[in-house]
Amino acid sequence: MNAIEIKNVSKYFGRNKVAVENLNFSVNKGEVFGFLGPNGAGKSTTIEMIMDYIHPSKGSISVMGYNSQMETKEVRKKIGILPDEYGLYDRLSGIDHLKFANRMNGSNENPMEIIRTVGLDEKDAQKKVRSYSSGMKQRLALGMALSGSPDVLILDEPSKGLDPQGIRRVRNIIRERKNNGVTVFFSSHLISQVEAVCDSVGIIKSGELLAVDTIENLRKNVKSQDQLVLKLESTENLEPNRLESINGVSNIQTNGNLLIASFSNNEGKIKLIHELHSSGILIKDIKSEETSLEDLFAAYLSESDY
Repeated sequence: MNAIEIKNVSKYFGRNKVAVENLNFSVNKGEVFGFLGPNGAGKSTTIEMIMDYIHPSKGSISVMGYNSQMETKEVRKKIGILPDEYGLYDRLSGIDHLKFANRMNGSNENPMEIIRTVGLDEKDAQKKVRSYSSGMKQRLALGMALSGSPDVLILDEPSKGLDPQGIRRVRNIIRERKNNGVTVFFSSHLISQVEAVCDSVGIIKSGELLAVDTIENLRKNVKSQDQLVLKLESTENLEPNRLESINGVSNIQTNGNLLIASFSNNEGKIKLIHELHSSGILIKDIKSEETSLEDLFAAYLSESDY
């Protein structure tokens, strides 16, 4: 059973405003799914339809086997959500918010455990939220999403307002929940954070889904090129033009004793190293760099413009 299934979903606002058009994708149970797209692409609209805050103009959405429109209460019981725009009560303390979340979720969890999980402490828990920084509010809102141990976590920009330590904590929470069988669906502008934890990603632009796949398969689909950085003892006998004639090797660059080359296949890497060895050039260190998710994201957006 898929944790989230979206079939032929479109959303129109009025006659001329298309928010999303014919979305078709699913999220496997227990996977971390990253949802990427520029501002206004339709990410938040999709999340709002999953939660049934707004209805699709056509199509259907299910969560853990429940139809989001026909069985909304059951769907929301399965989900813990950190929305992009959340509402906290200035006059309530952090611990009061989590007690309220527990009551809403029918949970007997110790709210202080959640407080510690998201990186707040006992003093923070007793403070009124009006005294919280933006990062503390984000942590508290995340804690409310975790309340009740939901089967599905939906996180819309979970790293917003957080310092590097807070971002690492969010990443660790996502990994821990995944290890416990929780499905995590999250959107983020910090593509490096998505790349660090996701099993698969969806890329959306102007309401249109451009791709849904693993990062590995996305690399194959756009024919991305990895880079190899070689530290050489000397570049004195180096012949860049000759090296670029090797099948699969391109864009040879040198920087001091560093040789940087792009590759379209692993065979090219092996042939380059063999050619350097045959030429008597000593390789002191090798570093391989795969195409980043950010580069893949840019490539897909660029391709969609043609």
